[in-house]
Order: sequence, then C-alpha cells, then structure tokens
Amino acid sequence: MKMNRIKELRKRDGINQGELAEVLCVKRSAVSKYETGATPLTDETIIRLAKYFDVSTDRVLGYCPFNDEQLSSLRKFLIEAVRATDIADAVDSNSMDLFNLMHDIADGKILPTYEDVYQIADEWRFSLDEMFGNLDIVKWQQKKLVTMVDDELSVEFSRICGQLSRDKQAAAVQFLRVLLSSGEAGTP
Repeated sequence: MKMNRIKELRKRDGINQGELAEVLCVKRSAVSKYETGATPLTDETIIRLAKYFDVSTDRVLGYCPFNDEQLSSLRKFLIEAVRATDIADAVDSNSMDLFNLMHDIADGKILPTYEDVYQIADEWRFSLDEMFGNLDIVKWQQKKLVTMVDDELSVEFSRICGQLSRDKQAAAVQFLRVLLSSGEAGTP
C-alpha cells in the first residue's frame, strides 16, 4: 500500500499521534493506522490534514510526480545548490524553510511535489532546466547574478569583493552586469 507522509508532517511540527487525533476527531490508534496505510484516508481526512499542516494534498499522500531520472537529477542539483548557498542568505531572505526543504529533498528525506519544485525555483531563481539537469551549476551561479536587480547585485558584489566606495561600487556593478551578460572575461 502507498505510504503517505502524515508521520513526517506530524514530526516536522513536533506533535504526537494523540494531538493529531484530537485535531482529526479520531482515536490515537486511527492516526497510527493512517500513518502505516493500514486504514485508507478519506477525502475529508486528506483535506483536513492538508489544511492543518498547510501543505498540498499531494504532500499528505506522498505523491511524487517525478520519475527516477528526474528525481536523481533534481537531487544532484539541489546537493550542489545547498553547498553553494550561504546559510546567511537563507536566513536574511526569510527562505530558511525552503532551504531546509531543498536540503531534505537532496538528502532523499522528502519526495518533492510540483509545488515544492516551483516554490524553490521561484524563491532561489532556479529554472526547471537547471533543476533537472539541463544546465550546470556554473551557469546557475552566473544566472543568479545576472537576474539580480542592481541593488541586490551591488550587495552581493560587495559581499564577495569587500567594501568599495559608493561611486566605485556603482561602476563595478555595471561592469559585472556587462561581463555576466556577455559571458566573456574581457572588458565591456
């Protein structure tokens, strides 16, 4: 029988089976049977769980829409993306939950849904081609910088290169944008 993700979601939120049973208005033993798949979930229960845990019904059911090759490519990409991402960036951008989700998918702890992939792509400026192996991590790093607005690029450039005067920083940002857009290492 197909395994759902109730136990994973329950543990994520730090609640026990008894507490979840109260939410669902069932006995604790019913929650145990739901988690193991011994008792099938009704549509109403699936919807209540999705609302309670603030996830999609696909997440509750443990549905993964990706084939093994796609999942392998996604995990490889996310392993590199997690390594390349400064944890301070995740904290600063209020993206810690998505960073943790990336980490859990990369480690194989979670099967991703479409919703997961789209949220990660949107927040971290990844394209689906990048995530599923059609572009390499170096191109992703370049794209990340190219798609930043000037203020973001300025902050990132300052972080990488150290402190520059404001007038030199503006000129350096424009130079970097031209350099990244052309893909060449020469002068603009």
